[in-house]
Amino acid sequence: MAGKTLNAKNLVALGPERLAELVMDLVQGSAPLKREARAALLEASGSEALAGEVRKRLATIKRSQSRVSWQKRKAFLRDLTNQRDIILTKIAPRDPVAAHDLLWQFLETSDQVLSRTSDEQGDFAEMYNTACEHLGPIAGTAKVDPAVLADRVFSVVTDHHSHRVFDSFIDQMAAALGETGINALKARLTDALDDPEWNGDAVLRIGLMQVADVQHDPDAYAEQYDPPMRKMPRVASKIAQRLLMAGRANEALILLDSSDTDERLPADWVRARIDTLEAVGQKDEAQEMRWQAFEASLDPEYLREHLKRLPDFEDVETEDRALDHVIKRYSVHRALSFLIEWPALDRAAALVIAQRGIIDGNSYYHLAPAADILEARHPLAATVLRRVMIEDVLNGGKSSRYKHAARHLLECESADAVIEDYGQLSNHKSFVRGLRERHGRKFAFWDALET
Repeated sequence: MAGKTLNAKNLVALGPERLAELVMDLVQGSAPLKREARAALLEASGSEALAGEVRKRLATIKRSQSRVSWQKRKAFLRDLTNQRDIILTKIAPRDPVAAHDLLWQFLETSDQVLSRTSDEQGDFAEMYNTACEHLGPIAGTAKVDPAVLADRVFSVVTDHHSHRVFDSFIDQMAAALGETGINALKARLTDALDDPEWNGDAVLRIGLMQVADVQHDPDAYAEQYDPPMRKMPRVASKIAQRLLMAGRANEALILLDSSDTDERLPADWVRARIDTLEAVGQKDEAQEMRWQAFEASLDPEYLREHLKRLPDFEDVETEDRALDHVIKRYSVHRALSFLIEWPALDRAAALVIAQRGIIDGNSYYHLAPAADILEARHPLAATVLRRVMIEDVLNGGKSSRYKHAARHLLECESADAVIEDYGQLSNHKSFVRGLRERHGRKFAFWDALET
């Protein structure tokens, strides 16, 4: 007799006839469930029948033009994911040739699907990217002719580029293409670039850059930019990084130093030049540039890399000088964020106490996490930050944030038990009394405090 708990063992005990009845009842009125049930039946008949079913479903999806509403979005994503997984897990182990062809058909639905759906979270793009990652190994198992594979890769990267699904496709297919296929793909891209009737040079050049990266050829990569563009810092940094990887650091430094420094230098250029200086043995210059980059950007990685290369004890003194610079040079909010991230919690707490009068309580997205981090070792500083946020909410009548302000006040009450000295600040009871005097009629806030 079957048990009452709903689990696989008890369902099996119902017997095949009863289970079949339940399945038929469940799939009635649900096209996705019907397709899954039919796929399960076809799987038992062999991969050929299952492949035919998937092929028909993909053709239907590609033909459809109607917009997918948000109510149907989840079911549609599940349907597509299920088709992909059938190819990868059910068909590929038995018939890699059929799976290879079906995956191409699956990828060719991407333009229609992404044009018909909202994909702000990237769920559909991720689903297609997973298919791309599996296509190469399956192509290798299917022993696809590299020239044929190169033609298909060319078609995808030139015809299906609008939704950025195939940005890494050449790299994903490189192993399956092999040297022969990569050279064939390069020839197709180059021929198209030389064709005056071709419309879409940027797509071809991006493809040739990806081929150059696969072949570890920085010169071929650089050739895709016109000479004036190579002097642009952002472009120069990309080429220099590839020259570095090829062991050509001196050339990378010449390129970087010849770039147009009249415009604002991007972080990529700065990092590339630091790495290049290090590679050519100009370590002091690299250290100086790390310090300058830290002072200008407050990026903690520049400071960490700088300190790591200093002699013992000298790093402590330099770190103190760096943290002094942060506090003196930057706004209290930016300095606090840096000190919390570094971390230098003692300095962060002192900054909060000293600069409490100019902290903007509306910056709750920075202040609330900082208060949580400071709370254990510096409860008074955490309380200051929470009070600032509470007063900003109540003074501004920001009713949508009353529940958050109430939570902060309860956190202040908890911290009160461990704060021995409030210094120049009012204690918790006085603070609450002042709030009631000024905001006693904001009943929604006080009600939130009780819930």
